[in-house]
Amino acid sequence: PLITSFGEATGSGLYHSAATHNLLGFDIGLKAMWVPIPESAKTFVAKVMVLSLYDTSFIYETTATVFGKTGLDSATIPVGYLAAIPPVFPGGLNVPGLPFLMPQLSVGLIKGTEVLVRYIPIKYKEADIQIFGAGLKMGLNKLLNLKLMPVDVALQGVYQVFNIGDIIKSSTFSTNVHASKTFLVLTPYIGLGYENTKMNFKYDFTYQLPGQQPTTVPVEVSITGENHFRAVVGFSFKLAVLLIHADYNIAKYPTFNGGIGFSIR
Repeated sequence: PLITSFGEATGSGLYHSAATHNLLGFDIGLKAMWVPIPESAKTFVAKVMVLSLYDTSFIYETTATVFGKTGLDSATIPVGYLAAIPPVFPGGLNVPGLPFLMPQLSVGLIKGTEVLVRYIPIKYKEADIQIFGAGLKMGLNKLLNLKLMPVDVALQGVYQVFNIGDIIKSSTFSTNVHASKTFLVLTPYIGLGYENTKMNFKYDFTYQLPGQQPTTVPVEVSITGENHFRAVVGFSFKLAVLLIHADYNIAKYPTFNGGIGFSIR
């Protein structure tokens, strides 16, 4: 659920209109995302190794995901066994959802094309945290000279990375097609998209068997999120250079997105 919700958040707010900027026109603003976490994503079934002097076996325990209840859960050691790996499970954050904020800049290029950039550098304790995204949007009305189209239509592709030092490295690729129609200051928009989020974990796991010295095992694993298809419905409101927009994203975890910024087309 951490990977899926993160992918849902970063895949939100990529557009608020299918109309592209003119050359060097731009908008800059702050996107706010809220991903509610369903109850089914707050627990999971963990595989536990149990050991005796003569045997090694496995049991399965239900415990909290990163969004589940707080507090440690101890693994149940069956009669006749001496130890469990892992002996305890960490508690979760006990939160209803994942909030997210993202600054974003879009700049118009030639022939109805537009580039998007997102970037957040954070220093937390000793870890360097970086979120970076870049994308290209193509307005089909300008690119194909479709002046009689009743709505604006655009294609977009965006690649984003999220790194926490050398421990977590994540990437999300999003592609979508969206359409909009402007009525004075109001622009309703809809979109359909596909995305894929992959997160790589690299760390050392240390455990200790009874009567033995601690053992450290390097762990490197890659997990793909369950976020893939997304439908978006929303509206933007533009008064002079002030831009406000909001939308609802129908996805694995339905997501809310809103933004405020400045736009010069």
